Amino acid sequence: MNHEASLHTSAKVVRTTVALALASALASCAPPGPAGDSGVDAGVPAFAEIQMIYTTNCSVGRSCHAANGRFPVLVTGMSHAATVGVMSMQIAMPMITPGNVERSYLWHKINGTMSTLAECRAMGADCGTRMPMVGGGELSAAQLDTFRRWIAAGAPSQ
Repeated sequence: MNHEASLHTSAKVVRTTVALALASALASCAPPGPAGDSGVDAGVPAFAEIQMIYTTNCSVGRSCHAANGRFPVLVTGMSHAATVGVMSMQIAMPMITPGNVERSYLWHKINGTMSTLAECRAMGADCGTRMPMVGGGELSAAQLDTFRRWIAAGAPSQ
């Protein structure tokens, strides 16, 4: 084999090796599941579903938690960061504790179970009223279930 052919063969080997290494690295970054799978469990509500509940019942539909309203701001693009892992202003508990429904104060606010919290009973804290407060509408059983499953799944932002 002449020198030029040898260089050509070496270059092909290097390209193939680099391509395989790159494919392997990319495969290790991919979410688990079959090809085309988004990696999101079909049983886990997408955050878009949670945002729709917020928009309809808390921010735009009722305007209490709009950008110029009460804490937390629940408008699109701000609501996840304003609630997940953020401490409540009423009691010493996060608004949303990813993976822990019972330690998520917002869950208790929308479910009407604030009075069951030791933080509310022990300190005589004013845990307010069930949300949504304006318009007389409680969230439906389906909306509550969506919210509960989303928190239990870790409150993903996707």
